[in-house]
Amino acid sequence: RPPRSTLSSSSAASDVYKRQTQAGAQIGNVVWILIVLVGCILVSTLNLVTIRERYDEIAVRRCEGARKRDVVAQVVTESVLTSFAGGLMGLPLGYLAAALMRRIVEIPFRFDPRYAGVAVGVAVVLGLLASVVPARRTASLDPAGVLTRRLS
Repeated sequence: RPPRSTLSSSSAASDVYKRQTQAGAQIGNVVWILIVLVGCILVSTLNLVTIRERYDEIAVRRCEGARKRDVVAQVVTESVLTSFAGGLMGLPLGYLAAALMRRIVEIPFRFDPRYAGVAVGVAVVLGLLASVVPARRTASLDPAGVLTRRLS
């Protein structure tokens, strides 16, 4: 019969491992949320810069009869497609990061293909959310004012 101290110490080690794993998961969730917020801000900024460079093109489209909702649809579609491509390109990076973390730390990081679709979906939703403000701002531009400023 094993001594009681061995049983209680293995139970205590198991409890410590569970607490550490839960704490790691909570920290991971906080880090994930911060990364998502930073990503959303970066995508929104990228949209604003890209659209600002294309004010003339959009003003010409508006002068040719494009409605505000056509411009909004264009900007949102471009952003969603860009985010979708970025989400797909991020999947191999996630796989490599999980493999690297498995070697560095003794916690079993893994890349679960079932969550790949979720990751791409989150990227698309972020792209959609990050494009709403730039799209509405762009659609409300006065095309005559934009083109007049360009000529002067």
